[in-house]
Amino acid sequence: DQHDREVKNQGCVIPGNHRALGNGEGRESRGHAAYQYEIKEVCAVMFADDIFSGQVTAFGEYLTARGKTSRTVILPVSPSSEDLKTAGECMLGAHLVAVGTSRGGAMNAGQLSVVQELFRAAEVSGKKAVLVSLLNPYEIPFYPQARTVLALYGPTEDSVRTAAKILMGDLPAQGKLPVTLPASSL
Repeated sequence: DQHDREVKNQGCVIPGNHRALGNGEGRESRGHAAYQYEIKEVCAVMFADDIFSGQVTAFGEYLTARGKTSRTVILPVSPSSEDLKTAGECMLGAHLVAVGTSRGGAMNAGQLSVVQELFRAAEVSGKKAVLVSLLNPYEIPFYPQARTVLALYGPTEDSVRTAAKILMGDLPAQGKLPVTLPASSL
């Protein structure tokens, strides 16, 4: 039912039974994602073009500085089937897969398909997976299988580094969505 598809996060709704990374209430809501002890190897798949492709590397750099094995794959916003293969290779051996999505205007069908396949592969192989919405949160409802979600509102070096800090438990997620997202946009 609708109640099972929403988790309230400080008055904002994050759809899809997600673990809300903020001081929220509801099923699976937590103040932070403390993966620092259980995660040793991370694969970060970031969909970023142009200027953002250089900035999203800060995510993996922070994890490496924390002693984690981190691999970052930067894919174009409009990925190919070869990009899916590259992302799949990154996932080998990883305990956590962080998928950074980029949606500017209309949802890119290739990105949607690759991200959904990455979450399916993570689930099948027992890996933890996190959705990192790099640009805006309106893409979040397209990924109901994502149980943990961070919305950055811009893939700057500082914001992606902060996302890594939250995932490692070094910072609490204190943000609050300024919008309400529909349970499904499909």
